[in-house]
Amino acid sequence: MQKDASLSPNVIVYNSVIRACATPHHWPIALSLLEDARADGLRLTRNSFNCALAACEAGGQVRLVRTIHPTARALHTRGAPPAPVSYTHLRAHETDSY
Repeated sequence: MQKDASLSPNVIVYNSVIRACATPHHWPIALSLLEDARADGLRLTRNSFNCALAACEAGGQVRLVRTIHPTARALHTRGAPPAPVSYTHLRAHETDSY
């Protein structure tokens, strides 16, 4: 995300933009934004990961959905268990082969 020194996007802004990338061709941008948010030191939420999961799913990136999930699982240890939608994204591809 291009940065303006006078503006600091918060996690809500990042989540909104990541969710907007849930289209077949924009999933790489969603993952890049997720990493940008981490690099900015933001505390990502389960919604952050759900938005990224939705973007990967929309782009047909089942393998990436599976790699994001373990990272999201770390949220559970911080007291933010995965939301039902997380499981929906993962179960939709449970039988897909690697």
